[in-house]
Amino acid sequence: MGNSDVLLVAKNISKSFFGVVANRSVSLQLKEGRMHALIGENGAGKTTFMNILMGYYQPDEGQIFIRGDPVSISTPRDAINKGMMMVHQHSSLIGSLNAIKNLVLLRDFSGGFVPQLVRAGKALADKEKDIGYELDLESSIDSLAYEERQKIEIVRTLCCNINLLILDEPTSMLTPQEADQLYKALRLLLTKRDLAILYSTHKLDEVLNYADEVTVLRKGSVVLSKPITQITQTDLVIGVAGEEIDFSLQNPKSTISDTVLSIKNLSHKNDNGKCVLRDISLSVKRGEIVGLAGCSMSGKLELAEVIMGLRKATKGVIEINNITTTKSSSKTIIRLGVGYVPPGANFVALIPDFTVAENLMLTQYDVEPFSHKNILRLNIMKDHAEGCVKKFDVKTVSVDAPAKLLSGGNMQKLIVAREFSRKDINLLILVNPTAGLDISTTYKIWQRILELKGQGVGIVLISEDLNEIKKLCDTIIIFFEGSVAGSFPAARLGINEIGSIMLTGKD
Repeated sequence: MGNSDVLLVAKNISKSFFGVVANRSVSLQLKEGRMHALIGENGAGKTTFMNILMGYYQPDEGQIFIRGDPVSISTPRDAINKGMMMVHQHSSLIGSLNAIKNLVLLRDFSGGFVPQLVRAGKALADKEKDIGYELDLESSIDSLAYEERQKIEIVRTLCCNINLLILDEPTSMLTPQEADQLYKALRLLLTKRDLAILYSTHKLDEVLNYADEVTVLRKGSVVLSKPITQITQTDLVIGVAGEEIDFSLQNPKSTISDTVLSIKNLSHKNDNGKCVLRDISLSVKRGEIVGLAGCSMSGKLELAEVIMGLRKATKGVIEINNITTTKSSSKTIIRLGVGYVPPGANFVALIPDFTVAENLMLTQYDVEPFSHKNILRLNIMKDHAEGCVKKFDVKTVSVDAPAKLLSGGNMQKLIVAREFSRKDINLLILVNPTAGLDISTTYKIWQRILELKGQGVGIVLISEDLNEIKKLCDTIIIFFEGSVAGSFPAARLGINEIGSIMLTGKD
């Protein structure tokens, strides 16, 4: 493929924030008709580089060329006008509007408002059909599950006339089947348009299976950039981590004892009056990991929110530590020793302007030893924060720095550190706890989950990563269209069997 196929070239792009280098002389080229993967550990500079291409940040040094001509991209609108669009890790949709109106805000369909809505609705329907999604285009974004919002963001972007599509971890909340659907749709799109695609991911199989080229960043610099045909998985692991990784997990012996969570005949209707959970019954014992698997809109994410008091059950009973919590507030549930890592955690579970240390205290600021007679013990809080940051390898200039300065992956690690470090914990509700984390960090988090299990903590693990479910869980409960399709010992099912039941609801 010659130079005439090169759409964009970035040369020696550098960027620092408050003296911390995010990108150091990053160079790569993107070709029409090709998918280019950008990978690296958390904080390696992937999102920063993508944001520079999109005009959110200005580089300190370096130059960008489009079709051989030097360009200055000063704003995101400038990038869009040059035919570039980005799907972010976190939704940029307006929550009070539905998908159709969000598309009208992004793309001019001409004519009056109502005709624009009609054309936008048709464009979204056509594009979701191409990808194989079935989306709720009429409900407000705020009323939809996190995974549904992510899909709408992707489909909305594909409805626009672009020649460079940038996707920042587009499959972090998708099941393997849904991710495969997306990549196949993107590959089909490349055959229909003069288009280049740049995507970041931490899933090495998505690099090896779908990319044409790959660039690896480590500590802000390019350490490897080659066609995928010249790369092995070992090359990628060493490129990301700087060394080979021990992928073995130690599973401490645990004694499965008293029931810590009991759910009986639970049902729930969403804000639109639709029943999204039907007659759910399950239990979790101390020292047990129960995995919940299911496709998008299967009800598993809504169940986590009902358990945590964020949604109210319309029927049924929830008991935590033999205490009925069906109508309890989230604060009451947290005080019973329940930890929660929600979906899209770094978007909803942090206060960006609070410091790293303050965010680590959000569930413990009013209890001993961090508070005494309503007076905060700041030195104890800071010591605790520094211990958490070190133990969970949260990359920050200081625990006194605002959380908004962290990369997305380090925000996720911060939330995991907060919940896993609580001394009172006896039940953990984990939703995609390793989403957006590099492979080395993922294995460290998995090991910590197993250690907590060994200490007698009951754990509910909800994940789109079926490998994560299979590796960690004792029992797997599969959801289908709001109901339990089956409950199985983890050893009985392979990943393909789990996926099949997720899709059909039948064993």
